[in-house]
Amino acid sequence: MNLKIQLSEDIDLLHDYEIALIYCVSDMNRIFVENTNLPTLCLCCLGVQYLDKKLKVGEIEHVSKMIEQGYGKCDSLVAWFMTLYTLEGKESRPVIVPTNRPGVDHVQLQVQENNGWKLIDPSLNLKQICKETCYECSRRRP
Repeated sequence: MNLKIQLSEDIDLLHDYEIALIYCVSDMNRIFVENTNLPTLCLCCLGVQYLDKKLKVGEIEHVSKMIEQGYGKCDSLVAWFMTLYTLEGKESRPVIVPTNRPGVDHVQLQVQENNGWKLIDPSLNLKQICKETCYECSRRRP
């Protein structure tokens, strides 16, 4: 399923669209998880790694596509982790962070914790997050 829309040049409006799309993909991921018998919810165990060079800006991949191709970029990973936090009953939200590359932003994740919001970057810390949250990954040697 593809969604293509003509966007404006207004960067704030583009960010609003991207955030809304991340929420939508996260909801689709949740429906997928609830109706599919995945062997694990760990992206590392599913063979997914972070890679931003093969995807175009504005493409956010559903988890089934990330599993199929073996990679996802920052916004796709954030959508997946939002799904996991939703399944755990935790609130999370995407955060767009400017980069030094013109026209390219980076997406991170904020998670509600007891003492406020914690900022997480699944792209840069994917393997570490897998080790902290997955029994199989925690048993593997570095």
